[in-house]
Amino acid sequence: MLLVDDEPLALEGMREILARDPEVKVVGECADGAEAVDALRARPADLVLLDVRMPELDGFGVIRAVGPDRMPEVVFVTAFDDFAVRAFEVNAVDYLLKPFDDSRVNAAVDRVLAQIDRESGAATQRARLAFSALAAGKEKTYLRRLALPRGERSEIIRVERIDRIEAEGKYVRIWSGDRSHLLRRPISLMADILDPAMFVRVSRSAIVNLERISEIIQPTARQCYVALENGVRIRVTRGYQSVVDRLMFDLE
Repeated sequence: MLLVDDEPLALEGMREILARDPEVKVVGECADGAEAVDALRARPADLVLLDVRMPELDGFGVIRAVGPDRMPEVVFVTAFDDFAVRAFEVNAVDYLLKPFDDSRVNAAVDRVLAQIDRESGAATQRARLAFSALAAGKEKTYLRRLALPRGERSEIIRVERIDRIEAEGKYVRIWSGDRSHLLRRPISLMADILDPAMFVRVSRSAIVNLERISEIIQPTARQCYVALENGVRIRVTRGYQSVVDRLMFDLE
């Protein structure tokens, strides 16, 4: 979650309220719209609590600059209730009117988390249904090419060019060589539609291409990493330790 407000006291109040919620992680705070745009481009979040009135670039300007398709869920924060209609016109999930208390902030966050869960589940279900229809009576079909939006165009890459995929909120970052691409898809969906003979999920937040793995590193009995050809090291987390045996077998 990203907090954006040009009033230091407002930022402090939101931070203190959210610190009491164990399901919420604040990944950054911004004091103006330009900072918010840079932060959202660098590290997407699931949710942004976004002040409407800020100098130079207001909350609506932030959405225009980042792009509606790349914006996380938005809860607008303001002391002025005359922005309510316009806020919902840009698909804001909620609207917090200052001053607000714990219960109002928590209700807004709960609404967003529920919506994210619904979107993730629906996307995964749509993919499963599509593959069921394609593969009726046949062997399951897996993704062969991927369209990566870049402004008005989409770059098409073959999946074997992908080195690794990392979760970033409700996005995934897809790495191919020294380039990365952000795609608004849950990592659970990517795990479903990629061929397990080519890709393996090593944690809740990472999928790697088997052909890119050069080493398996186990410094302790409880630690395990896969090292890729480009030197990137990714931890194999608890719950995914069983993949190590498969990796060793495939790499031999």
